[in-house]
Amino acid sequence: MNFGDRRIRLTLAILPLVACASDKKRPALPEVQYELDSPVASAAPSAAPVASSAPVLPAQPPAAPPPKECDDVAMAETLGHLGNNLGDELVKSNYNGNVLVSPVSVAYALDLAGLGAKGDTLATLERVAFAENCGVVQLAKRLADFQHALLTTTADKALPGFAGGNSVFQVANGVWGDRGVTIQPEYGSLVKELLSAEVMRVPFAQTPEDARRTINSWVGDHTQQKILELLPSGAVNKSTKLVLTNALYFKGAWEHPFSAGQTSIQPFFFSDGRKVGVSTMTETETVLYVEKPDGQQVVELPYKGISLVMRIHLPPKDVPFADFKTATDVGPSGTLEHVAVKLSLPKFKFGQRYALSGPLKTMGLAALFSEGADFSGITGGKDFVIGEVFHGTFIDVDERGTEAGAATGVVMRATAAVRPKEMKVNRPFVVSIVDRKTSAVIFTGRVADPTKR
Repeated sequence: MNFGDRRIRLTLAILPLVACASDKKRPALPEVQYELDSPVASAAPSAAPVASSAPVLPAQPPAAPPPKECDDVAMAETLGHLGNNLGDELVKSNYNGNVLVSPVSVAYALDLAGLGAKGDTLATLERVAFAENCGVVQLAKRLADFQHALLTTTADKALPGFAGGNSVFQVANGVWGDRGVTIQPEYGSLVKELLSAEVMRVPFAQTPEDARRTINSWVGDHTQQKILELLPSGAVNKSTKLVLTNALYFKGAWEHPFSAGQTSIQPFFFSDGRKVGVSTMTETETVLYVEKPDGQQVVELPYKGISLVMRIHLPPKDVPFADFKTATDVGPSGTLEHVAVKLSLPKFKFGQRYALSGPLKTMGLAALFSEGADFSGITGGKDFVIGEVFHGTFIDVDERGTEAGAATGVVMRATAAVRPKEMKVNRPFVVSIVDRKTSAVIFTGRVADPTKR
């Protein structure tokens, strides 16, 4: 559909795969310039009220409910809501395949756009995507606090870090504007204050391919080169005016590493009855574990020096994996306890890329993709709607620990000790990386075939 030249094309790229900056120097970018709005003229005084013989009592509007506090619980509920809904939608089209999403990355991406949303667009985003748990400003503050706590925990750790038993969690945000577009100074100040997002200029209008390469290089630098093509060829062109980016990277060493000498080839049973030999790690350790009444087993594997843990859900043998919903919490009757567990876990490594516009629309966010969307807080005009949301993830699990990352790109176009319990993870399972302190979900996914890369 052709909406005419009066509309502006915007690309938002959000990358939940933040690695530390590499030694490569980033391309030099010109200093950002803002144009301040003219002062708004004060409103004319209203006409004097008509005299009345009877006293008129002022109308008392109903008291608005106090805003819900966006605490750790509310943030965890928001991330769980995003992870469950996106995971369930992706499983519908890939129920026998591996799925991995990063609710934190998607939340950063939507929040970065949401800080410039207005009116019904903002209300829809907060109601549907964030389940009315947090407003966009509240969520940005909670994400910043959460990020700061994890970064403080790992600030002195080197990357890469398995050799020294290190765990690292890093995040970066950026706003990339065409050199000719005006970004509202209030928006630039807000994203810098809340999300530490720098505003940078690239030549979309002159050389869009150079701009795309510059942004992709920034993504690679902040994901330890795990995500190199966040913006695919053709994702930006001369009508692109803005790209928003978030990058997230995690590398965690197990608190109790698996012994490489115990790793062996063991059978893994697919949902359709086939089996294949996979490289399987085995270790007996006291960890948090529960076997639920329905036969589901859940175990938590802590990482060293950080509050993040890997949580693995093994469905009951008689439950088809396609019917087992991606879980981000332990669920009913699932109080974890420290017990000795003999755990057999396959090594796995894979990456995924998704187009999320379909799942997000199904969730109820179609308004963000429609002509009526209002992101005027970014540029001052209703010039942009979201065209597509690209999401990429990566995970690698072995005897030493876990390396994981994600990237999300929102492309905006013109409107137009007792005997050990035994847990053999030898069939499809659900995996998530969560923060033990806040229950915030960093990654959640399903492993249907650990041999697929």
